[in-house]
Amino acid sequence: MLPRLNGRKILICGNHDPYFERMVSGDPAKIKLAERRAKEDGFESIHTELEIEVEGIGRVKLNHYPYAPLKDGDELFARYLELRPIPTGEKVLIHGHVHSQWFSKEHGGRLMINAGVDTWRLRPLSVEDLQGVLRAYEH
Repeated sequence: MLPRLNGRKILICGNHDPYFERMVSGDPAKIKLAERRAKEDGFESIHTELEIEVEGIGRVKLNHYPYAPLKDGDELFARYLELRPIPTGEKVLIHGHVHSQWFSKEHGGRLMINAGVDTWRLRPLSVEDLQGVLRAYEH
């Protein structure tokens, strides 16, 4: 499927990816192996977190996980807390991990958008989709 997709393929690795254990191991040799295998599989690069500039939006953080569980004691979202991103001034966090359509400003007004394909009609979230969601939240 990957070779049939248009555009650059950059993987933000999460707990269901085959490279996950190596990427979060902290072992540079295992991380290099995961990076090599991801490239062999057709990804341009693989990251656990990445910040990018998106035209018309600004700095965006990409991470498989949302910032934190929405409610204290929420077991469904409380896993992998040590891998959750920390806000660093980005305009929005684009994440996956949760398998329901939701957007949140719960944590101190920090916007998180779930980009999982299961919430976007089984297709990737486009820049235009992202801009539309951000416009809706700014009003």
